[in-house]
Amino acid sequence: MVTQSIKSDTTYFIKESDRHIRVVREGTHVVGLAFCQGDDYETFVSEYYDIDYSLVDFFNSIALNIKGNTEIERIDTAIWCYHYYTLARDERKHTK
Repeated sequence: MVTQSIKSDTTYFIKESDRHIRVVREGTHVVGLAFCQGDDYETFVSEYYDIDYSLVDFFNSIALNIKGNTEIERIDTAIWCYHYYTLARDERKHTK
């Protein structure tokens, strides 16, 4: 018997963070994330809609340690953390 998981693909706008977030799930597991700062949905879809697998891996590795009342709040927080992480990583690359 082959088990097929249900896949969902949902886009949220987080007003407090001024960003669109795309969340792809298989069952309850997050398998895809993409985001774009700003409220222009057309820009988000045309330029930032592809899954960022590094962000997905980052989120899934810290998901149990992030505070938030909802999954989308935890995802939004993880995106902020990932942003600051990549800034620090890239800055370190340029100082060598």
